Amino acid sequence: MGVLEIQREWQSGAFHSTSNGNSHSMRFAVYFDTPEKDLERQAVYARGIPRQGQVHPSDPSIWVVSVSAARVAPLYCEVTVVYGKIDQTDLTSGADPDNNPLNAPEQRSWEFEQSQEPIDRDAAGRPICNSAGQSLDPPVMREVGDPVLTVVRNESAFDEGRAVRYSRATNSDAFFGVEPGHVRCRITGQYVVEGAWTYWRVTYVCRFREDGWKERRVDKGFFSVMKDAAGKPRANSDGSAMLALNQAQGGEGAEFLLDGKGGRLRKGAAPVFLEFDTFKRLPFGPLKLEGRPTAGKSGGKFIGGWIPGS
Repeated sequence: MGVLEIQREWQSGAFHSTSNGNSHSMRFAVYFDTPEKDLERQAVYARGIPRQGQVHPSDPSIWVVSVSAARVAPLYCEVTVVYGKIDQTDLTSGADPDNNPLNAPEQRSWEFEQSQEPIDRDAAGRPICNSAGQSLDPPVMREVGDPVLTVVRNESAFDEGRAVRYSRATNSDAFFGVEPGHVRCRITGQYVVEGAWTYWRVTYVCRFREDGWKERRVDKGFFSVMKDAAGKPRANSDGSAMLALNQAQGGEGAEFLLDGKGGRLRKGAAPVFLEFDTFKRLPFGPLKLEGRPTAGKSGGKFIGGWIPGS
């Protein structure tokens, strides 16, 4: 659902001059592409409609004191904007809360972000390696389409510290039905001065990754852990594991696959992959992005075949 067009109705409106100052009303026609129950509210907050507290375009002595909308047809609303004398303190005392930009409905959208990523397993989950069991270098690349949720809403303040913390974290709780470690969130803010209103337009961009955001590496190296006759790791005097150089024919050091425990991988065994969680975990629930939007029917659990819990 969206606004198709906004037109000012020049034949409508009135200007008055009294002992208390000037007043002026304007009327706008707002056209939509889809019928909804709350088109009047959408029309009041449509881009291009003056906000409460915004100064008159030709008379700096009067400001917008009210904005109202009425539906005239299924896809058409008329918006009336009234300018007059106003006390600046009224703008923060709830004189017209319906036109407060902090009460504007949030905007949200779903899309897919494409990128080329290295992969270490095929579609069946089998390790990708050569006939000798060695990982491929360079690795196989695959196009990845990550679902991306974008939410934009007006807020009274912007927490720069929170934005930094979440830029370095993944979700620690279930988010849109997705298990922890599978979602990252980038938070940005834009300071807005709109008439007498000041607020922040905050954007949340949440990127979902099917197999999570852990780094995966094939377990391999030039050294392996030395073991005693009983098969237990041998230790140095300082307690660290005693290592032996992996040698190829001819006695030269060579890189070999390891078994995930520091030992040489037995012949014919599948390569072992190590996972490293390089992001901290933070709860995404406090961001309040899953709830039903103020105006709209989206929200809730993400609809997708691979998403756990969907």
